Amino acid sequence: SSDLERVLDLKTNQIPKWAPLQIAGYCIARGLSAGASVALKKDGSYSWQDYDATAIRRVKPVFLAALSVCHWKRGNQCSKNTK
Repeated sequence: SSDLERVLDLKTNQIPKWAPLQIAGYCIARGLSAGASVALKKDGSYSWQDYDATAIRRVKPVFLAALSVCHWKRGNQCSKNTK
């Protein structure tokens, strides 16, 4: 991938605090090292948050840990509906 290739994720209204984790997951899936979130607002304005390679490296372990917990919960039938 080139230095210009990056993940771009569109959101409505605002960029959630967990967005960098989602971007990290997309980067892992696509073999990329950077990304950005763009929040599109009803009035036509937008906000932009860039995640460079350093930011992605910092949150990748958190994303992977969350993914591991998700897989463990699914494998052990843990859910809100399971007693």
